[in-house]
Amino acid sequence: MGTSYLPFKKGTYSFTLNGSQVYSLNYSNLNAMYYLVIATPTLHTNSDGMITSVSIEYKLPDNTIVDPANYVTILQLQFCDKKGNRVELGSLYAGIATDNTLKDFSNVVLPTPCPYLH
Repeated sequence: MGTSYLPFKKGTYSFTLNGSQVYSLNYSNLNAMYYLVIATPTLHTNSDGMITSVSIEYKLPDNTIVDPANYVTILQLQFCDKKGNRVELGSLYAGIATDNTLKDFSNVVLPTPCPYLH
């Protein structure tokens, strides 16, 4: 078989399930690199070495800084220590706004400082 069938060509594909139900799939084979955004976090600590906030910079692969609102819809930050204790900020439940939903995708202030673990 080899790779002669890969990747699919761009276009609309139709297929039938159960002999009667017809479905269509619009397929694009654009390279994911066109949509890649790299999020780079920076941890900010207080004089006790506790994490107090996180700033996040979003860039394209060519280092162009972009507005995260154009790419990000939900953000969650998670810190784990060596004992497995976890601190979570934000919510990854798509489409469900909660009190834990982070509204600023670039600057997140922790409600209480979190220990910084090396």
